[in-house]
Amino acid sequence: MRALALALFLPIALSAQPDSSTTLAFAEESDHADTVAAPTLIGTYTSDDATLFVARSGQNLVLTLAGQDALDAFAPVEANRTFNVRAEALLRDAFSGSTDKLAAALPEHRRERGTRDFTRLLTTITDQRGVVAFLQMLGTTQDARGLAVTFVRVQFDEGEEVLKLRWRDGRLALITRGVLPHVTAQPVRGSDHRFAVRNADGAPVTTLVFGEDGLTARGAARTFIATRTR
Repeated sequence: MRALALALFLPIALSAQPDSSTTLAFAEESDHADTVAAPTLIGTYTSDDATLFVARSGQNLVLTLAGQDALDAFAPVEANRTFNVRAEALLRDAFSGSTDKLAAALPEHRRERGTRDFTRLLTTITDQRGVVAFLQMLGTTQDARGLAVTFVRVQFDEGEEVLKLRWRDGRLALITRGVLPHVTAQPVRGSDHRFAVRNADGAPVTTLVFGEDGLTARGAARTFIATRTR
C-alpha cells in the first residue's frame, strides 16, 4: 500500500503515517517454546466470505484477517453488529457525497470540525484511489483501551484502503487509514498442527487446527473453517 498522506483524529490531529496498530490478540504465554511453526503451513486459506494469510514469525504464526467471518472467529470479544451497521451506512453516505450520517455519529461539540476534516480525508483518498467500487465490512472488536473498533475494507478503481472507526460511549471517536487486522498464533507443545491464540490477558480466544487441506478455528463464539488455496 502506498504511503498514506492523511489520517483523521477526533478531536482533529493530522498524521503522515498510517495507523498500523491493528493487532487484535497476541499469544503471550511462552510455555510452548519447544515447538516451532512448520513452514509448510504458510499460505492463503479461504472460506466463502473470508481469507486468512498465514505467515511465519519466529516460532509462531501471524494470520492476517480479511473478512468479517475471520475477524469474528479470532477477535477476543464478540463483534458488535450495531457498530458494523452504523459504520457501513455512514461510509456509504459519505462516499456518495453526503455527511449527514457521519455528523449524526459524532459528539455534538466535535460535529462541525470533524465533518469538515473527514470530508477532506475522503477527498484525499478518492484523489489517490479513484471511484469507490465496493465496501467490505470486516467487523468490530475492542482495542487494548476497551474502545470498539470497526474495520472496513474499501475497494477503489486503483487499489484499496482499510478504514478503522473507533467508538467511545456510542459515538464516533476516531477514524484512521490502516492495514488489515492480524493475530498471532502460538504452537501447542508436542503438536505440529495445533495453535493457541490468546487475548492480551493470556486467556484462550481460539484454538487453530491445521488439516491436510485447510484449517479450523474453534473460538468461543463460533467455528471458522477455511480451505488452503495457495
